[in-house]
Amino acid sequence: MKKWLEYNDENSSKFWEIEVIDNIFFVRYGKINSDRKTQEKAFANNEIALKEANKLIAEKMKKGYTENGNNTFITKKNSKNLSPYLNDIYGLDLNWDHSLDDCDINIFPNFCVESIYSIGSTGHNHLVKCILPEVDPQHYPIAIYSEEEGTSKVIAATIETWFPSYLIYRVNNLMEYYWHCEKNGYLDSAEFTIKDLNNILEFRENITAICKDFDNENFLYILPNLFKTIETKSKDQWNYKEYLKIAEKGSVISKYIALEQNSSEVELSQFFIENKTFNAAIFALFKPNTVVKQEIALEVFKRRLNHDFGNSSEIINLIINCANSCNSYISKDSPYKPLLEIIVSKSDNNIIFSDEFFELGKRLKKAELYNEAISAFENAMYFSTGENEEFHFNAFKALKGIAKKINDKAYEKYISKYAKIVKEYEE
Repeated sequence: MKKWLEYNDENSSKFWEIEVIDNIFFVRYGKINSDRKTQEKAFANNEIALKEANKLIAEKMKKGYTENGNNTFITKKNSKNLSPYLNDIYGLDLNWDHSLDDCDINIFPNFCVESIYSIGSTGHNHLVKCILPEVDPQHYPIAIYSEEEGTSKVIAATIETWFPSYLIYRVNNLMEYYWHCEKNGYLDSAEFTIKDLNNILEFRENITAICKDFDNENFLYILPNLFKTIETKSKDQWNYKEYLKIAEKGSVISKYIALEQNSSEVELSQFFIENKTFNAAIFALFKPNTVVKQEIALEVFKRRLNHDFGNSSEIINLIINCANSCNSYISKDSPYKPLLEIIVSKSDNNIIFSDEFFELGKRLKKAELYNEAISAFENAMYFSTGENEEFHFNAFKALKGIAKKINDKAYEKYISKYAKIVKEYEE
């Protein structure tokens, strides 16, 4: 048994959910679009658990909570729900069944990501807000985060565009797999893909209602075409990048798609340097067996490497190639020079990147380049988990020590919150 309730008024928008499994009930609650909390309680048997759950449901409804139920969604004219309940639309593969909160920092540090939904049933992939220093919280990019890799792939520029963009992303993945199976003559393998696509069609009215909260008239206009493509499964009617450009309604991702199609390398390079929340543009500039311009190559080392630079092997290849591209141009007095020299002179198998980025962070801190030092210490934390299977406590302590230097209250607040998790493991 599972029940979902919402409470909305002029001052707040909250949810409360209860689920009974065997003799245990699980309660999840919190503000919509914010962190959620989870509680559980065990009883002697399933009958008692159901009885107690129904008591709590009755109490909540007396307080003004209303039931979502029967595959319908509550939409208030004067409020937006940018993280709606989506478990019933299983074709989207988004749910609230797993959390990033209960992580072991020695295995999955999950640093600077805030879960919005879990993806699938494994609990290893999540839709997250990426908390970046010197970025307004309203402009935190939305990404798909892999706990196993510790990497994020940006799929929407902000919370204001995430659902239309994720919808396009998800449908594209499903359709691409269907077409692959169709081309190779084994459509039987696409059984679950077809089931997911049909589920999205079944909930088209709910999806359309959700999209209205994202204030994108152009996207609402193309939605019928999207659903028609799912019905016909016609490849000729599908244009992923054009749909994504509309879903992103003028955001950094929308601008990048337009630039990628029509602009020069100089314009793309300028775009990459100016937009630090969306790093995937590097792959339009950096092709195999080509040389990246020195300013672009050095810029890579100034950013959080597990944020939108691909998977772990792609990140390693990228920084090795970037080091080779810019090392000879960098002054021997630069804080980056020792790191670049080490990367150029050794193979990646002989480099402990966590240690080298930690040393880079110390040099940048000494030079009072605090923003760049933060990225270096964050990178040391990222690499340490994969290399040593241990959390880099020293890098985090150094990061905590300079967080105040950049005058970003949201980032500083997150660091303080994360420090409590770190303290628990140190004790």
